[in-house]
Amino acid sequence: MAKSERDGVAGFVLEDQYERVATLDGLRGVAAIAAAAYDLSEVAGLRHDQTGYFSHSYLAADFFFCLSGFVLARRHGEELARKRMSLRTFYLARLIRLMPLPALVCALAFLMRIVFVNSGDPLDGDTAVGLLINLPFGLLTLPQTDHSFAPALHTALNPGAWFVCSAALASGLWATLLVRVPIGMILCVAAISLLVVAPHLFAANTLASMGTGVSSMWLSFARALLSFLLGAALWRCSLGKVDAVFYVEILGTILWAVLWLPIESNWILDSVCVLLLFPTIILFAAEARALVSATSVLRFLGTISYPLFVLHSFLLLLLVKVSELQPALLSAKSMPFVLGAWVACAWLASHHVDRPARAWIAHKLTTGRGPS
Repeated sequence: MAKSERDGVAGFVLEDQYERVATLDGLRGVAAIAAAAYDLSEVAGLRHDQTGYFSHSYLAADFFFCLSGFVLARRHGEELARKRMSLRTFYLARLIRLMPLPALVCALAFLMRIVFVNSGDPLDGDTAVGLLINLPFGLLTLPQTDHSFAPALHTALNPGAWFVCSAALASGLWATLLVRVPIGMILCVAAISLLVVAPHLFAANTLASMGTGVSSMWLSFARALLSFLLGAALWRCSLGKVDAVFYVEILGTILWAVLWLPIESNWILDSVCVLLLFPTIILFAAEARALVSATSVLRFLGTISYPLFVLHSFLLLLLVKVSELQPALLSAKSMPFVLGAWVACAWLASHHVDRPARAWIAHKLTTGRGPS
């Protein structure tokens, strides 16, 4: 690998060379917390038949995909289009950015659950053979055959694999085939993705009812590609410029309210959020101002967003086991404290696991050895 490519990978992975948008970081953190609250409230029995608080937080994944498309187009669209960044650099950097933490979490989940199996108190459905079969899938962040959307018991070793895999495929397709084409072609591919998703959306009533295992991986990919391309097209159309002045606190409140709404899910709400509301929020957020929040708060939310999204399923499984001794942990009153503890774990993982792991890989590529 040439030195310019090594430096490009290192800079992309560590994100030191690129301007970050604090307002987008803040919204990313809001969505991650809502996604964690969705799974926690499901296990705690606080939602029934797609109703209750955080009933729509499954849409946080679609928000992440749209935001990712917007940010990657903003940072690297022109570089890729003008061939100032090679596809090899983009692919390597993207994989290094996405894969290390999910693989490490998968290894931890495997060790924890194999201990439970050997102690005679396994999680529901766990066997040593089943865990060993699923381990390679989880380490490679590939969706696993026994994956259920429910994050509690009887779940795959790496529940976030469908998200990571779909994100990598969507960004790879965009960078390879769509970064240089007219905006109309990008929208056509997004429309095709919508046509793939639409029959399942109408039949199941909500995106939450769609499976995310291997059998429906292409459906999950179409869903991810739709939102990702909407984000990329949004940047191409607007270049992030809007005339109106918005405050990120207002946009964050709107996003939180939609994901939190305690009303029954339906295809109309899902469609409006994915096709209209989320792109609009992202567009306005790119030029928004902070009314009362310090930039450090918004940066903090961005820092914990991806680690929280990846970690919370593992932390939830651990919570389920601990709650056998302390049932009060799975109650409505405990939710804020549990979420706070998870946010703290995400911050620690970001600073002491994820970023050091990515830095080690980046330095290994740049210098041929790990950082001292």
